[in-house]
Amino acid sequence: MRDIWGHKLSDSLKDLVERTLIEILEETAMIFADPASPEGIEGPPGDLVYATMEIEGHAYGSLNVIAPMDLVQAIAAGVLGVDEDSEQATENAFDAFAEFLNVTVGKITVEQFGSGATFDLKPPVTAASDTQRWQDILNSDDVVALDADDNLLLAYAVLNETVGEARS
Repeated sequence: MRDIWGHKLSDSLKDLVERTLIEILEETAMIFADPASPEGIEGPPGDLVYATMEIEGHAYGSLNVIAPMDLVQAIAAGVLGVDEDSEQATENAFDAFAEFLNVTVGKITVEQFGSGATFDLKPPVTAASDTQRWQDILNSDDVVALDADDNLLLAYAVLNETVGEARS
């Protein structure tokens, strides 16, 4: 089965996405994560937040993540150094999730293409999400699933490394 977005990631890029997500969760939010198998994952766990960030330049693509609000608030709490149930964590959850994605995308582009490659990193976009998006990502061949402190985070990347090729 091809990925629902029409692209198939190389195993090395999929591994890079997984490794980098785990590393950035630990470094920025002090959340420890492990790879999880998408098989057996059931419906979405509560309210969901989706974030996406596009890159253009040497290559183009996007990194997309979806997680339950509990995890997004935990990321905000870790970044801000406050309690997960605090007003600050709640008020800044979407911004912290966007910054988490921004740092992750930056690290992936440098790892994949080197520091000399030129990119235009678009600002991350975050929004509340529906269960259909969760299911679409979960059913993708290229899904990266992480167990982050007993919460699931799903991610997928779309990347076209051919400069100048028309988008599909």
